[in-house]
Amino acid sequence: MRTMHRPFRYESDDFTRMCRFVVEDNHARGVRAIWHPGRMVDWKYGLYTPAKYMPDNFAQEAELWFDAFGDLCGMVVSEDFGPELALLVRQGWEHLAPEMLAFAKTHWGSRYDSLSFMLPEGEAVLEAALANAGFIRTEALEITHVFETARYADTEPAAPDGFRFESMAENGDYRSHDLLRRSAFNSSRELELDLLLRDYTRRSPIYTPQTDFVLIDTTGRHVSGCEAFIDRWNGIAEIERVCTLAEEWGKGYARQVLIGCLRRLHALGIPRAVLAGGYDKTRHLYGSLGHVDAYNRYFYEWRRQG
Repeated sequence: MRTMHRPFRYESDDFTRMCRFVVEDNHARGVRAIWHPGRMVDWKYGLYTPAKYMPDNFAQEAELWFDAFGDLCGMVVSEDFGPELALLVRQGWEHLAPEMLAFAKTHWGSRYDSLSFMLPEGEAVLEAALANAGFIRTEALEITHVFETARYADTEPAAPDGFRFESMAENGDYRSHDLLRRSAFNSSRELELDLLLRDYTRRSPIYTPQTDFVLIDTTGRHVSGCEAFIDRWNGIAEIERVCTLAEEWGKGYARQVLIGCLRRLHALGIPRAVLAGGYDKTRHLYGSLGHVDAYNRYFYEWRRQG
């Protein structure tokens, strides 16, 4: 069957089609999917780099492959508008990977001295395609932990006396919420711009205040938080944005927020959740919570010669 590819079109249904593609791919691959829906949505709504402020820049950061009937069968995406790329291809269409990688080396390789892809372990065909295209696996890795939320049904967060665990549907103080993330993620943006950008992320089709959680101290200050992106079609949540105020690190607050999140997800009828971490500290925390499975995501790097 013939295929064609073209750049992403911002003012079209491309983004919706990309999100549906990821949901369907998750159904086929299970928890070991290449991307979960939250990551795809954040590509558009997570304005973490100024290049994303201009919609026409998105055409340069995603190339889409279609079959002869116009159905999306693969894509190469630059998540943060840089040299870190994602290769997403429908199962049964892995033969497109060499063509997709050749395009990536020409398109992004002309702008950067090196490129990298992250891939879950066990994707033998895609691993071989990366190797044949000159990509070498590095020492870096990310570990994804898989949880059964039913295990936390009767576990209350062990917060200090007077602290409250709430969702943003219950709390509603988004300024304190945004100040927590600004501190935890060490944002250097001007405050009002930062608040506007964080508000924009909540306009995404996957955001819901019922799964945006915070731990609140006796003064009403938000000291720790996390957010769960729910994929109801596949019965799974991707937990992201785990954070604690910089001055409150080391007190175990993130652990309590995650336990509370897993408990609430069970109450919402979501049987599984995943947490991915690339740093020793986060991998240790996530690995201590009682996961039922874990797998590695490896990084593959290509460097321009000469």
